[in-house]
Amino acid sequence: MSALFASDAAGTRARFSELKRYMEREVLSASGEFVCTSCQACRSSVPPTLDYFEGQMSHVGPHYDLSVDGQPFRVMILGQEYGHGPSHCGFDDRRDVVENVSGLDRRYYAEEGHHARNPHMRGTTSALRVLFGLGLGTSWDEEFLDLAGERAHIFEAFALINLLLCSAVEPGKEQLAVPESGGVGRSSTTMRRNCLRHFCATVRALEPTVLVVEGKGVGHAIAPIIEDEQPVLPDGLVSRIRIAGVPIIICRLTHPSAPSGRFAWGDKLTRPYLLQTAQPALAEARRQALT
Repeated sequence: MSALFASDAAGTRARFSELKRYMEREVLSASGEFVCTSCQACRSSVPPTLDYFEGQMSHVGPHYDLSVDGQPFRVMILGQEYGHGPSHCGFDDRRDVVENVSGLDRRYYAEEGHHARNPHMRGTTSALRVLFGLGLGTSWDEEFLDLAGERAHIFEAFALINLLLCSAVEPGKEQLAVPESGGVGRSSTTMRRNCLRHFCATVRALEPTVLVVEGKGVGHAIAPIIEDEQPVLPDGLVSRIRIAGVPIIICRLTHPSAPSGRFAWGDKLTRPYLLQTAQPALAEARRQALT
């Protein structure tokens, strides 16, 4: 029997409104002005030779506030930063890139009339497919959820958050031609510390039930705000935790586009890390969240 999905659109709008009010007050104003009080400290903490892109918002899909067989199932995937420009990227621009360009216009692999997603978004596709019980695969037609007769793409049903709301990148290393494809971030300890308060506010607003951490670096960065950890799988791959008072199932993975073949899992479905580590961990995170 297939899972029964339901979308609380009003709940998503309320959560998103709370997040947007916070960000407009504390990070990027409604007029597009960067108002973060940590701006000077963060910018001065990285070499002036780096490109610095400030005020980059998150993606919250219109069907983020989901339930599965009556159980709340709100999925948040956490990366470290954009890794590219532009500065002052608002929620609408971010949603367009994630939902429309990467999700609806692109495919897992290139097809006639459609470019391929990059390894980061292929890995994110696999993570969402496992979490939503769809199984691994490359078929675009299988990337949709049935929400009481409405067909919604999986990229419309999750939140893609970056811990850092600014990016520090070596000039020429950002890859603007490919959506969601960034250079190697050169963030500072100061940036990672100062953005924790914004991430806590994001968690309070969105209240994820499942948090997938993409990358060991970002996993280390959020360690100071994790409370009451109760491991479910060895090595902290899956645990029950609290962040900002919100109970969460956390799944800690490498970044899908990790340069090492041993830890990469976003470029193709035959990667050992995907099959032996990521897939079973994600399946367990799903089971824990729905139990």
